[in-house]
Amino acid sequence: MKKTISVLLALTLCLALMAGCGAKPAPAPAETPEPAGEEPAPGAPLLGGWTAAESWELSGETRAAFEKAAEGLLGVSYEPLACLGSQVVAGTNRAILCEAKAVAPDARPYYALVTLYEKTNGTAEILDIQTVTPNGEFDENAGSAAPLAGGWSVPEADDEGFAALEKAVEGLLGVGYMPVRVLGEQVVSGMNYCVLCQARVVAPDAAPYYCLVYVYKDLNGGASVTDVAELTAQGTR
Repeated sequence: MKKTISVLLALTLCLALMAGCGAKPAPAPAETPEPAGEEPAPGAPLLGGWTAAESWELSGETRAAFEKAAEGLLGVSYEPLACLGSQVVAGTNRAILCEAKAVAPDARPYYALVTLYEKTNGTAEILDIQTVTPNGEFDENAGSAAPLAGGWSVPEADDEGFAALEKAVEGLLGVGYMPVRVLGEQVVSGMNYCVLCQARVVAPDAAPYYCLVYVYKDLNGGASVTDVAELTAQGTR
């Protein structure tokens, strides 16, 4: 079940995806190597015909198609949360962000990007599943019940991460960020958050894109963006 997804996810989850700051800054994440050649501008259509969703809210039809297609999946349960992009083929491919959990005692939740193929005859099937990790990489071995690497964990609620993001982007100009989900949190000297956002350059007719925004909240309540990474089918950039 291997088909490359190409979905723009941008943050200036994140996805800047996570580091620290302050008098004693938390360790910064390893830098993602820059691909060779000229990169498309944020929000530009991706190669392969993928387009970022204007709204990530799932329609009733897409949710029903996903649930029917996922009926045969064993070992892991997937809850569809957001539609991040689509690709017109002989039918439509959709990139769906899901909360996933292995069907096992003490399994920990995590997030996965699932490619759903909706056929022209109304049926649907799952083409690909890749775990979205807090370091911005994709893990093809979805379904692990192990803790997230690097001390990261999935928060029970988004409120604190959303509030930290709102404070951190107050002084940022040129791009607006709308939070979708907090994909991870990490206790340091303060707290790191990895937030999946829909981003849009402040310009007429600017297209949306999706990214991981890394936010550091210090012990005094201050917050700053430490990294932003566009999310694509191959990971982040």
